[in-house]
Amino acid sequence: MSAADSDITDGRGQALGAIARNSADHPIEAFIDREVVSWHPPYARKVAALRAAMEPEARARWESTVAEKIRSNPGARDELAPSPWRNSLRVIGVVAAAATPAGILAGLGLGRGSTVLDPATGAVVIAVAGTIAVGALGGSLVRPARMGIPSRFAAGALWIATVGTLGSVVALQLRRSQWADDTFAWWCVAVAAGVLALALAVGVSRRRTAAGDRFTDRDADHLRRGVLQSVLDETEGAIVDAWGRVDAATRASIERERDTALDSVLERDPSAIDAAWMRAVPPGIRGLPHAVDEIHSSMHLGAAQLADREAGGRYGHFVTMARREH
Repeated sequence: MSAADSDITDGRGQALGAIARNSADHPIEAFIDREVVSWHPPYARKVAALRAAMEPEARARWESTVAEKIRSNPGARDELAPSPWRNSLRVIGVVAAAATPAGILAGLGLGRGSTVLDPATGAVVIAVAGTIAVGALGGSLVRPARMGIPSRFAAGALWIATVGTLGSVVALQLRRSQWADDTFAWWCVAVAAGVLALALAVGVSRRRTAAGDRFTDRDADHLRRGVLQSVLDETEGAIVDAWGRVDAATRASIERERDTALDSVLERDPSAIDAAWMRAVPPGIRGLPHAVDEIHSSMHLGAAQLADREAGGRYGHFVTMARREH
């Protein structure tokens, strides 16, 4: 990687420093890192190839890790890798269960503005929604030997359906004088759905409790972050090797202009970035945690959002952890 392939001119660093900012989508170190790397196209292509390989490598390692974990602990299957049809049924069940509190509103005479759901309509809604919910959620539990220990998602969805349906059944009794001729029949259907949902919820919860030291969604999240961290560490090492193959004069020019950009940022806002932290590694590395956070979200959005909230930073888990290392 020779200097002839580079586009490094005096003033590039100053111009970069003038526009570098934290944005809602990119931390400032990722923005600076990307721009600095682009100054030397051969190196930029190598870094881009390494970054592009991160997601497929992370997914392949995750699949391998999951398979190994399930072999050693079959009960972890539903938490780690539930069958797609089970998850689909659970999503349908949760959506249906979300409609059951309509009966509570109808029973209490609550609504938005002057719009109040009448008890007769409320009974139909909770009967249909409760039946769909318990049917879908119950169906997701068939063939338990292949499922392993039911996941927290399965248990939580059943309790949502139970509380919504039985709560609505009780609330509708408060306005029984306004029932239609067929409301009692719909109410009985809702009662049956609620009781069945309760039985399933209790059964699933008891099975999870009896499992004792079971594999949890938190364990799955920790395992997933470990896989991503290993990919991040190896990619950083590969970038260090690639940087070492850039000729010394080009490296010196890039580092000089990068340092100028950092100084420019610090003059504007001394708290915006840690210059020593940026200078401690080759260009191309400080943007990697942001890329890994994006991969994390694509692999499991809910787990990534939880990790991000727990990390407490403005950006994702891996960006926050990288910033804390100094």
